[in-house]
Amino acid sequence: MNNLAFANEEVITSGQVNILSGFLQSRKLQRIDTPSDRVCFRLDRNKPIIRIANGSVHEYPVRRSMVDKLLRWHHIDRWMLNKASNETAISFLNDLLLSIKSSNVRIYVENGDAKTITSNRYTEFFDDEVLKACADLKISTVSRTDKVLRIDSVVDARFQPAVGDDCGFGFTIFNSETGFHSLQISHYILRYVCSNGLIIKIPSIDKRLNYRNHYNLPTGNLKMFLENQLASIKSTRRSIIRRLERSTRTLIDPQLQKKALMLLRKINVNADMIRNEVLNARTEWELVNVVTAHARQQPVDLRLMLEQSAGRLFQKVYEN
Repeated sequence: MNNLAFANEEVITSGQVNILSGFLQSRKLQRIDTPSDRVCFRLDRNKPIIRIANGSVHEYPVRRSMVDKLLRWHHIDRWMLNKASNETAISFLNDLLLSIKSSNVRIYVENGDAKTITSNRYTEFFDDEVLKACADLKISTVSRTDKVLRIDSVVDARFQPAVGDDCGFGFTIFNSETGFHSLQISHYILRYVCSNGLIIKIPSIDKRLNYRNHYNLPTGNLKMFLENQLASIKSTRRSIIRRLERSTRTLIDPQLQKKALMLLRKINVNADMIRNEVLNARTEWELVNVVTAHARQQPVDLRLMLEQSAGRLFQKVYEN
């Protein structure tokens, strides 16, 4: 599958709101509802094409996010197909389409390319709707790939988890039109001395919505959901600060070191250097900063994954 030539994704990295807004207003987005057995992949030389035969036949170039979403649907990691030939990979993907239990699926086409496939139970929060709901917030930067929209607020509310270690509080909103992330707001903590960022999840107001907002939250409640989560951000800052202060004094559990090493294997950095950095960290706060230091150098999707994982690494010790 490494030899497949996917259609190019649209990427905005640390841009201004008007750049993202301009793209979202000008793009052409199409939703196609169809029985899953009317959909199949084929190859045009080394380019994957998706064919939809539902009344009439339409074909679209495929972006990588489309294939990754189909694999995710069936809980399959992409690496399992890395050594497969293009023909084998396409045949396997067609088998996955036939294995979908939903009678109907939704395929989204952006600017002429197929970029995802979702269940018809999936509630769409389109990126332009989320951006509009954030119009009154103090936004610093936005980033977007085919898999995630990330909106970072202005960082303020300075504090010091340890003497001389200045940090600031903000929040991060992320959404996925393609089914890779639920709509969420999380704490965002910036360490000024090195510009490392840490994403720490907040409790959901409604426990039933946790991780499944795109299935259980009606679209009309988008703005109310964001407002409730922002209130929760403010009310939980003090407890997060106390946790951070404790982490600067708490020696590392070896299990946390192992988890940090597993996380950092996902990036293309010298393994021995990473191992030395992890093993030389003395406190939990130092360990978290090893992960976030590497995160800021990564592409949008991988950076978000590492900063979220660092937050879970940090919270694991303190969860009741």
